[in-house]
Amino acid sequence: MSKKVWNILLSGLGGQGILFMARVFAEAAIKEGYFVRGAETHGMAQRGGSVVGHLRIGDVESSLVREGGADVLLSLDEIEAYRNLNYLAPSSVLCVNTKNSQFPREEVRGFLTRLGVKVYGFDALGLALSKGIPQSVNLALVGYLMGTGALPIQYETIRSVVEGLGKKQLSEKNLELLEQAFQMARSHAV
Repeated sequence: MSKKVWNILLSGLGGQGILFMARVFAEAAIKEGYFVRGAETHGMAQRGGSVVGHLRIGDVESSLVREGGADVLLSLDEIEAYRNLNYLAPSSVLCVNTKNSQFPREEVRGFLTRLGVKVYGFDALGLALSKGIPQSVNLALVGYLMGTGALPIQYETIRSVVEGLGKKQLSEKNLELLEQAFQMARSHAV
């Protein structure tokens, strides 16, 4: 890919695994030879408050994604996605964990259309529940995003990082979940 910098904003609530997702993307990018900077901001994360992870891949000097500069907004919570729409850049990608078939709401569709945002609403929690690992909803969303082709990182690299970071007793199930979400996104893209 010819682009030199990729800005990713990860959002959700405390306890959903935002920082784990940031680590997966960062380690995979580093394995592929990219320079990475990142930071997180959070309020009452221990009590389910907002958590936002900033990840910048490529030739960057600062760690925070500017408003209007995110190439990807990946959100584990629909409300948190709406709260962070101001970070989206023109022609960016919005990928959200939601079971709402009407996502996004009518009042924001025009804004997203004017920006040229590709929108992906995916029931990552439903998929994780079907596998019996609701705590891995973040991995389902990671797999789905990777299936959209929105990042310069290879899926195989993400998979190897997840395999290395995962708890042994959940590793096989997590990898199956990641793969299924990846394939679901690939089939939707066709």
